[in-house]
Amino acid sequence: MIYFCISKYIINSQVVDAFGNKIPKSKQKSTKYIDAKYNNKDKLGRKQGPWKKQFPNGVIAYEGTFKDDKPIGILKKYHQNGTRAAIINFETEDFAAVQLFNKDNKLVAKGYYLNMKKDSLWTYFSKDGRTIGHDNYKNGLLNGISIQFSSNGKPAVKTHYKNGRKSGLRIKYFKNGKIQSKENYLNGILHGKFETFYNDGVRKIQGQYINGYQEGTWIMYTSGGGFDFKIDYQKGIPLNNEALDKKQREFFRNWEKDNSLKEPEKYLDKPYEYFK
Repeated sequence: MIYFCISKYIINSQVVDAFGNKIPKSKQKSTKYIDAKYNNKDKLGRKQGPWKKQFPNGVIAYEGTFKDDKPIGILKKYHQNGTRAAIINFETEDFAAVQLFNKDNKLVAKGYYLNMKKDSLWTYFSKDGRTIGHDNYKNGLLNGISIQFSSNGKPAVKTHYKNGRKSGLRIKYFKNGKIQSKENYLNGILHGKFETFYNDGVRKIQGQYINGYQEGTWIMYTSGGGFDFKIDYQKGIPLNNEALDKKQREFFRNWEKDNSLKEPEKYLDKPYEYFK
C-alpha cells in the first residue's frame, strides 16, 4: 500500500490546505503545483515512483523515479535558472553515467558514479567544448593517471595518484610539447628526483626532495647545457646561499616563482577556469 501525503491543493485557482483553508501567498513555498502522482512514500517511509522537487521560486530542482528509496533510470537536476545541472543515468542500482552542465547549459564534465562516488574515467570540458582534462577515480578518490591539456590540445600536466594523493611521477609540459619539469611524489609529498628544463629540452635544474624538503646538492645549468652554479640544501634550507652572487640569487627567485604552476585538482568544480 502506498500512503499519500499532500499538504496543499489547488481549487478554483486558489491554493488551499487539506481542510479547504486558503493559504496566503506569503506562506506558499511555490505557486506551482506538483501532481499527486509525484513524491509518494510507502509505509516504511521509502520513496516510491516519480519524484519532483522545486526551488523556492518554483523552478524544478530535480526529477526522477525511485524504487525503495533508490533512484532508477534517469535522474535530472537543474540550476535555479531552469537550465540542466546534471543528467544521471542509473544503469544499475549502484552504477550511473553522469553528465554535468554549467548554468549556460554547457557540458563541463562527464563520468561515472559507483555507490554515488566518482568512479572510473572522468572527462572535463572548456566552455567551447575542448577536452581539458581526464581523471581516473576509485571509490571517490583519484587513482591512476590524471591529464590536463593546454589550449592547443597537448598535455600540460600528467600526474599519478594513489588513494587521492599524488604518488609517483608528475610531468609538466610547455605548450610546444617539451617537458618543463619532472617531479616525484610519495603520499602527496615531493620525494625523490626533481628536474626542470628550458623550453628547448635542455636541463635547467637538477636536485632532489626528501619528505617535502629540498635536500643535498642542487645544480643549475645554463641554457646551453653547461654547469652554472650549485646550492646545497639541508631540510629545505640553502647552506651556501651567502656564496651566491646577485645574478644567481635572482635566477633562483625567478625559478621559484615560475614553478608555482596552478594545481589542476583545485579547479575540478570549474575545470575551464584552469587555463584562463
